Parts: sequence; structure tokens; C-alpha cells
Amino acid sequence: MTVQSLLVAGRVPPDRLDELRGRLPGVRVSAVRAGEAMPPEAADATVLVAAALSSDQLRTAVDALPQLLWVHTVSAGADRYVPVLRGRGVLLTRTVHARAAAMSEHVVSMALALLRDLPGVLESQRQQEWRRREARLLSGSTVGIVGAGTIGAAAAQRFAAFGATCLGTKREPTPLPGFDEVLPPTRVGELVERSDVIVVACPLTEETRGLLDAGTLSRAKPGAVLVDVSRGGVVVGSALLAALREGRLAGAALDVFEVEPLPQGHPFWTLPNVIVTPHSSAAAPGVWNGILDELMANLGRYQRGEPLAGVVDVEGRGY
Repeated sequence: MTVQSLLVAGRVPPDRLDELRGRLPGVRVSAVRAGEAMPPEAADATVLVAAALSSDQLRTAVDALPQLLWVHTVSAGADRYVPVLRGRGVLLTRTVHARAAAMSEHVVSMALALLRDLPGVLESQRQQEWRRREARLLSGSTVGIVGAGTIGAAAAQRFAAFGATCLGTKREPTPLPGFDEVLPPTRVGELVERSDVIVVACPLTEETRGLLDAGTLSRAKPGAVLVDVSRGGVVVGSALLAALREGRLAGAALDVFEVEPLPQGHPFWTLPNVIVTPHSSAAAPGVWNGILDELMANLGRYQRGEPLAGVVDVEGRGY
């Protein structure tokens, strides 16, 4: 299927937009920032590349493109876009591999920081207090990864290199590289119960919203820590806050939140056993190279009439 007009909507670095135009000499590539008026030349676009759009912003863009056939999100997650596109007959794909290295390294670094009580170490430094703190080893620990997809699998392979035992959950619990055991999502409570490090890396869907609630978190073993790089809403924030305050969890590293940006004055900002990062686990040099490479490969498949990579089941499971 020939692509003649493509619209990029959202936050894309200008140099990357120029690169995309250079790599698509036969395609008219238009661009619009969120909140700007739709450029007239984009009205016939059949492909929309969405970069960090809200649900409302995507809906506005889709409504303005009567010939739209395919939306590709530069993000790994597509939860904001599924409800907008459901029932429209528009194909949705997501970026699959480009962020895996950056996010998995973030996960491992946060786990190590929590196990070695880096927040406490830094606080002692600020107080000029010479105090040794107890550290725990990743080697010999059990890491439970909720969501054994591309990012979860990349994290598991890195954890395994440290000598950790890795558990994972996946809709189809077949053996996967880096995992010692893969469980169905119905056994997520067991995974939490067995893990020293709990990693949340699953997509946000109707099935996973609120998956780690007070009941599930109450099963965590003493001293367990949690790293969340999924989407705000998979972990129930109030339940996590209670678990951290009451000592059921020793610490947490949070990159995603139910409300973003995290509001000023929220307790997560000041809890001594919490590391807050601003939804930035995928920020690393080279990530945009991978994003554009995946997009170009899919455009090639699309124009040749081949199956696309990273297709999201909009009408069904939502990822």
C-alpha cells in the first residue's frame, strides 16, 4: 500500500523530523505540535506518527484525518490510544525494541540503588554523617518481573548476569530466555510473595489496572523493594504508599504515576525510601535512532503489504 502523506504529531526533535523526511523522499511528511492547528497539507494523511500525545490530542488529530488508516506511536505503551481508536477500523502499532536497553538498565540500576540503600547513603552525605548502612546483594536474590515482554525480558537477562533468579508473568507462560520460571498473570500474588525485587513492566490494560493492590502488596516478603516502569495505574498508588510507610516494602523506585507530573506535595516526593524519576527510564542517547529504524522498517512492510511489527490488539486485549 503506497504512502503519499504522513503526519507526525507531538514532540519530535526537529533534527529527527528532518531525518525522517530525508529517509522518505517520496512521501509528504507534515508535522504538528500538540495544541497547534492541523496543517492543511496534512488533511490527506493516511499514516499518523504519534509522539507523546494525550488521548484528547490523539482524538483531535484522528478526527481531522478522514483518510487515516494507520497510527504508529513512538512509545512502548499504547494504553492512551486504544480507547480512542477502538471501533474506528484504524490500525495501531507501537515501538517495540528501541527503549528496551535504556529501560532495562534503569530497572537494574534502581534495584541496586534500593538494595544498597542509596537514598539513605545520600541523606547521610547531606547530613555529613559517617554512617555505614546495611546493603543486600542482587546476587542470589529473586527478581519477579510483572510483564515478561520485550522490556521485562531485557531486564531479566541483565538480572541473570548478576546471579539473580528471575520469575516473570506472561499471558502465555512459555519458557523465555533470562527467566527461570514464567507464570500466568493469575499467579502474580505468588510472584510478589517469592521476590526480593518486584519489577512492574507490563502494559496498562483493563486487566492490569490495579493489578498490584493492597492485597497483592501485602504478600511481599519483608525487605522487598519495588521498581515500576510500566504505567501509572497498574500499581495502586495509595496501597503502595501504605506498604512503604508501614514497612511492608523496604523501598520503591517509581518512574510512572497515576497523575503525571507527580503533584507537588505528594508523599512520594519526600518518603526516605522512595526514588522518584520523571517518566524518564527510556531517556538515553540512541533511543531515537532505534525509534526511527523501527518506524522505517514498518513503513517498508506496510508499503509491501506485509504484516507489521508491534501491532496492538485495539479491539481485544489492548496491547
